[in-house]
Amino acid sequence: MSRAASASTTTRSASGSATTRSRPSRAPSPSTRTARTTATTSRRSSRSRTAPGTSSGPTTWPRRAPTSRGRSADVSAQRRDAAIHEGSPGRRAGRGTSRRRGAANVLTILTQTLVTGILLAGLYAIFGLGLSLGWGLLHTINFGHFANAFLAAYVTFELTRTIGWDPLVSLVVTIPLGVLLGMALQVFVTVTKIDVFGTLIVTFGFFLIIEAAMTMIWTADLVRIPLEANPYFTMAFRAGPLVMPAIGLFAVLAATVACGGVYWLLNRTYAGKGIRAFVQDPEMAGLFGVNYRSLSMLVAAIAGGTVGATGTLIALLFVLTPSAAELWVAVIFAVVLLGGLANPVGIAGAALIIGLVESLTRQFADPAMARLTALVVLIIALIFKPEGLFKPVVERAHE
Repeated sequence: MSRAASASTTTRSASGSATTRSRPSRAPSPSTRTARTTATTSRRSSRSRTAPGTSSGPTTWPRRAPTSRGRSADVSAQRRDAAIHEGSPGRRAGRGTSRRRGAANVLTILTQTLVTGILLAGLYAIFGLGLSLGWGLLHTINFGHFANAFLAAYVTFELTRTIGWDPLVSLVVTIPLGVLLGMALQVFVTVTKIDVFGTLIVTFGFFLIIEAAMTMIWTADLVRIPLEANPYFTMAFRAGPLVMPAIGLFAVLAATVACGGVYWLLNRTYAGKGIRAFVQDPEMAGLFGVNYRSLSMLVAAIAGGTVGATGTLIALLFVLTPSAAELWVAVIFAVVLLGGLANPVGIAGAALIIGLVESLTRQFADPAMARLTALVVLIIALIFKPEGLFKPVVERAHE
């Protein structure tokens, strides 16, 4: 009995100890709870930091269903995206406004480019008028025309820089200077009696002499009238979004006066009719008492005066160097050939065409190719109309 009792006692104590040992598994310690809580929190935070539609790795944690506020926000976002993709009225109105603004900007740029071309045409017209008169009425291809213009430009520069004259006031010097140079050349041609191609060679020599003299006096460095002495360089007039530089307006005004005055002289005065008659038939005109020498000096003076005015305009607008005169040869010859010899209206029209084409090329294409457009226009015009776009004034005398 005692052995059985002791055995049962031992069994109870063993079972009790077993029971006591198994209780910690059902009731974990505080440290174990903390570890489990930390792991759960980290997994939830990592899941909340993961962007929708992405995954930072495989997980067995189920996602919670979105709340009513989240569902309404998602629906609003989806509707907004659908409206944008389908082109809602507001979106279409915004696109229409931007397109209208873009079209208005393009139209403004195009109009400004055309205005610039017209202003540039004024300078080309007055520059080419003198060369056209000498070639068409005096049978003199005056290559020195370009050097004379830059000589007048340097005189304007010097008077403005040293004496302090207003650049436009220098016209009282540059125009008489051009008149004297033109008349001197005409006297030389009349005395030597050289033909038209001989005048080209002789005047080319004059061109080289004048260019060398300008290089000796003012060197080959780039110079320009100081801005504080040239208020016209920054002066401009506005018409809405359009800007019209004052110098360009001066050029258009000078070209209008010069071309209009020459047209009136050749078509409405006795001297002009006598000049045209002598160009057609010198012997018959001489029998009718036309004094060609005095009339030729008048034409040479007019041509030289336009050169002096052109030089002042060039000094107002451009940087000066003696060799820059060569850059104007192709453009001005193109204006003269397209416009017709001694035809002031044709010169103005040809200058307008070349000025517009050059301005458009400079704005919408390569600016380096702008000066070549004059030759391109000349070649195309001569292919389809070899006599030029406008008839010479001598042919009009036959009508």
